[in-house]
Amino acid sequence: MGQNDRFTSNNRFLGTYNSIPQGAIGSALLIGDGAAINLRNTLTATAYVFAIHVVVATKFQVLECLEGVQGCLSTDDDENDWDGAGGFGAAANNTTYTAGSGGVEFPVDFMIYGNWDYVELHAGTALAYIAAR
Repeated sequence: MGQNDRFTSNNRFLGTYNSIPQGAIGSALLIGDGAAINLRNTLTATAYVFAIHVVVATKFQVLECLEGVQGCLSTDDDENDWDGAGGFGAAANNTTYTAGSGGVEFPVDFMIYGNWDYVELHAGTALAYIAAR
């Protein structure tokens, strides 16, 4: 399969990323403290952030999972309690991302996958890849 043969449609990639819809709608470049993408409005928002590619070492101020549901790295304790029943997914087994300067700094070329409707940087530069809801 040649380099130009990897895309079979506008939203399916058959390379090493195993059919992840890379930028199915597009992407947003977030640069520096306070840069954000807000797709929170569940009545009108038609997209969400499904991946974040760190361009310059980055710390986050806010990471909120799509519609407050568990399933991705978040700054909200409730969104990190995967099963709520004290089992493997209990909050004690999942660490909430600490916001701001105290948070983990993700290195250059690091990819984070999840489902976010709000992403805000504390420092750094990141590409937020967006997909349709």
